[in-house]
Order: sequence, then C-alpha cells, then structure tokens
Amino acid sequence: MNIWIAASDNKIELVEQYLNSGNFTAISADPNGYTPIHAAASYGHKELLQKLINQYNGDINVKDSDGDTPLHHVEDYDTCKFVIEELKGNYQIKNNDGLMPVEVLLQNGEDNDKESLKMLTYLQNLSYGNNDTYNNLYGVHGLDNSALEEMKENLKMKLTDNVSIDTSDEMDVERYNRVQHIMNNSENVDADLEKYVLEMIKEQMVQQANQQQEDREDVDNTKRQRR
Repeated sequence: MNIWIAASDNKIELVEQYLNSGNFTAISADPNGYTPIHAAASYGHKELLQKLINQYNGDINVKDSDGDTPLHHVEDYDTCKFVIEELKGNYQIKNNDGLMPVEVLLQNGEDNDKESLKMLTYLQNLSYGNNDTYNNLYGVHGLDNSALEEMKENLKMKLTDNVSIDTSDEMDVERYNRVQHIMNNSENVDADLEKYVLEMIKEQMVQQANQQQEDREDVDNTKRQRR
C-alpha cells in the first residue's frame, strides 16, 4: 500500500496519515508523475479531492508526466462537474499531446456509454461554446432521455413499409441495414438500439467539434491576415 493506491481506494484516513507524516504532500508524484489528486479524480472520490485541495493545499491543475491534469483522468460526469465548478479546475489546459480533457474524450472512440457522453456534452459546452441545435438535443448537462427514446423509435420506423430510404445515400442505407440486423438478430433489441444511437451521437459530437475547431482556425487566420 502507498499513498497513490490509498487515494485510488478512497482510504481517506490512510491518505491523511501519509500526508501528516511529512513525507508526502497532495502533489507527491509517483515515477509517472501521478499524484494522489490524479488518483482521487480518476476514481471519482470527491470528498477526498476536496480535502486534498482545500485542506492540504493541493493543486487541482497539477500535471503528470504526460501533461495530464486530474481532469484529464476523470471518468464520470459528477466528478467532472465537481472539479470544474467547486474546485475551479481548468478545463482548457492541454496535455503533452496538445489535447484538452474534452479532446481526450472525443478521441476515446469506445466511450459511447451515457455517462461518458453526458460528461462530453458538458465539457463541449464549456470548451467550445453553446450551439442551439446541440443544446436542444443533448442538453447543457447531458443527454435528454426523451430525445434518446425518440431517436430509437425513428430508427425502428426505418423498417416499416411506410418509410422509404434513399438508396443513393450510403449513410441512410447503412443505418437501415444496421437497424434491420439488430431487429432481426438481437437478443435485446432495445439495449442494442440504444447502443447504436449512442454511437451515432458520439460520431455527431466528434463531427461538430471538428467543425468548431475549423471555424476557430478560420477566424484566427483572418485576424492574422488583417494585421
């Protein structure tokens, strides 16, 4: 057992014993630059995080060897919101790869669960500013469940005789085939449809973020040309 494992396991009293021994601080790093603050953030231990920052003078924006802050390691929405709003974590800090926390999430293609997308929605709104269509569908603080159900029903409608698909549209055909496969072969149709919807939402978020990045670069280029 060491202070980093103790922080990961949320053993608050043990972490405090290490800190009060004088041999460790809240930002003591292991060989990878990983601190107790990173550990607590990664596992969503908010009470411990608050102690490390407010009581033991920790830095919520401390970086590990990869340049990742604790926010880069957060894996759930509640902790993400807590780090930013309560502990004043900086969501715009970039790691050694030049990525903000939101960009790390966007690159994690397998993270299509509702919790990850809720956190992604929150970070995108903070990092890139609000977009009316985006907010109306997903909400400032996460996915709108009614919108999610509506998207699932719309996919099911693709298989009815009354709805035609555009065979010249590869995406439309792909969606039709995917939904047809789920409806005909899945043991849990509703769960697999939801998984597919979340996958499409993530793809749309990535496209939107890329477009916003391109728009910002165009604005920056225009400003430089005017100088």
